[in-house]
Amino acid sequence: MKKAKLTARESIMLVFLVVLLIGVGYYMGFYTPLQNELASIAAQSADCDTQITTAMAKVGKMNTMQEELDEIFSRPADEITEIAPYDNKEVVLNQLYGILGRTSEYSLNFTDPAVQDDGTVRRNISMSFRCESYEDAKDPGPDRQPVALPGQQSVHRFPRW
Repeated sequence: MKKAKLTARESIMLVFLVVLLIGVGYYMGFYTPLQNELASIAAQSADCDTQITTAMAKVGKMNTMQEELDEIFSRPADEITEIAPYDNKEVVLNQLYGILGRTSEYSLNFTDPAVQDDGTVRRNISMSFRCESYEDAKDPGPDRQPVALPGQQSVHRFPRW
């Protein structure tokens, strides 16, 4: 067998090809995965910073609340008043049942309680109903007497339970 000698041009091209293959291998096998890993670590670091900031804000808020509680409980016992838990949903449902007792179908949707600017807690109700006849819709029933209030057609007063 005869060995073929490479020309200088072919040798240079072969060296260039080998260097190019080494460069592509380095880029694909080492550089790109390393950059992806660094981006992932940077995202995790940002998440940790956010969690730390949130935790510090919670600790600050808890410290403020604890100071307020300490100030309240440092007062004499006769100055401290408790607010009893209050939810009138059952009373409202009883009253609505009285109103809607003559309907053929109805739907009630309650919102979550929300504190107004003046400190009042309000739970809004959206309601729809259907009656078999106009008389059923118009007649308030024996327990209720309709009263006119400003801005409303009629409101029914209910007996106290």
